Amino acid sequence: MSYDVNGGTGDVPATSGYYLEGELYTVADVVLSRDGYTFKGWKLGEMTYQAGKEFDMPGENVTLVANWEANTYEVTFNVKMDGLTNPATQNVEHGEHATKPEDPSQDGYKFLGWFEEGVAEAFDFNTEITKDTTLTAKWEANTYTVTFDPNADDATVSQTSKEVTFDAPYGDLPTPTRAHHTFKGWYLDGNKITATDTVKKAENHTLKADWSINSHWLTIKYLDKRTGKEVATEYSVELAYNTPYEKESPDVKGYKLYNQNDATISGTMGDSDVTCTVYYVRKSNGGGVTVIESPNKVKPKAAELALNTDDHFAFVNGYPDGTVKPTGDVTRAEVAAILYRVMDADCVKTYETTRCSFSDVVRGDWFNLYVATLENADVIVDTRTNGKFRPNDAITRAELASMIAQFAGLESASAAKFNDVGSRYWAAEEIAIAAKMGWINGYPDGSFRPDATITRAEMMAMINRALGRTPKSADDLLSGMKTWRDNANVNAWYYLDVQEATNSHTYTKSGTHETWKKLR
Repeated sequence: MSYDVNGGTGDVPATSGYYLEGELYTVADVVLSRDGYTFKGWKLGEMTYQAGKEFDMPGENVTLVANWEANTYEVTFNVKMDGLTNPATQNVEHGEHATKPEDPSQDGYKFLGWFEEGVAEAFDFNTEITKDTTLTAKWEANTYTVTFDPNADDATVSQTSKEVTFDAPYGDLPTPTRAHHTFKGWYLDGNKITATDTVKKAENHTLKADWSINSHWLTIKYLDKRTGKEVATEYSVELAYNTPYEKESPDVKGYKLYNQNDATISGTMGDSDVTCTVYYVRKSNGGGVTVIESPNKVKPKAAELALNTDDHFAFVNGYPDGTVKPTGDVTRAEVAAILYRVMDADCVKTYETTRCSFSDVVRGDWFNLYVATLENADVIVDTRTNGKFRPNDAITRAELASMIAQFAGLESASAAKFNDVGSRYWAAEEIAIAAKMGWINGYPDGSFRPDATITRAEMMAMINRALGRTPKSADDLLSGMKTWRDNANVNAWYYLDVQEATNSHTYTKSGTHETWKKLR
């Protein structure tokens, strides 16, 4: 009787002695070991015996051979990259080789190989597996060339390109210069790129500069030469650089111009604000002007009369002091300019003209184009004013309602239920149409107050509704938008309307609910 450890080690006698045929033999209890293998018992022929088991001694010499089973190890893979799936785990017998999986790939990165923890060299798949092994992918971010395009022939940039690393911040970006313009930022595929933004374009790419032309304020004061007191409402308008301007000085009851050369103030906007003073002196015999009521009457319109409800651009500007004056008045000329801006482009092409029948709207007036075009489109109709438009008068609620009603595409509507708008009121039909469209609202007491002057905020609200521009809360807006010192209270009824009217933006809609997407 003998034992064969079969490659293992242990304290087993080479010969266990001699036994008679048929004699009962008990298998020895010994401890064996073999690297990478598990001892499964002693094998005799087709039988395997564990320590302490007995068998009848046959009529011949017997050798018990140690039975070993090779250990199996797990080889696992960690791709270590979001969006990629780890290769399948492999079960490898002791001393065998793992199978190299297909190299993973990821945009913006180079795959360097599979690595064991703490090992500087990539794993050699000819290596015998002798333990559970985890292999982790190693990556190197690619570098790309970013080119800076100043996006204007008259613009310059000190640095034309730089190297950037994928998934790392862009870092310092140059600031281009352009006369009479303000640099708004670098853009890639419509998105603004800053120094802290992460590189996500997995190729060489170009950043384009975006510009806004500088604008300045033209202010004209109308003063009594002797006292210095204001005799007519100050005129103020923001104009882009190199924009020509021409403003006729108003007639003032009881006054005449001190200098006839000031009858028309004209020029071209330069690089700074312009303030002009027109002086008046009293007439010896007085003088006067005629006060006329507002004209407007709904007429059937051509099919192309429409508003631009798609592009949400700023149709109202603020003032140099950072205010927007939501509770201030707005003039008839200013409303004409705003309605012209928000008209559909094809509609403008159809009706645009500078020929105007109003005696107080002449060529050279800053509002001439706007008033003439709206008159040609029958948005403004001279039925009651003796041929005057009264551009500098504060517009009333009825006057604005009558103008925007022309864009409704309706010829009539049931009378609106306002307790101060009778059926014989000059703008009753227009008010009813605007109310039916949901563009105007009354007051809690059931009134509309048609002859009250409209505030700038009320004007913005009416036009926003006509354009379908309807954010529901401050959460629908974006940080970084233009804000105003006198529109800081998010709970004010006009807060959303003022922000909507003064900021250009793209948007998404769910029903009538508008959510801003990106500032422009």
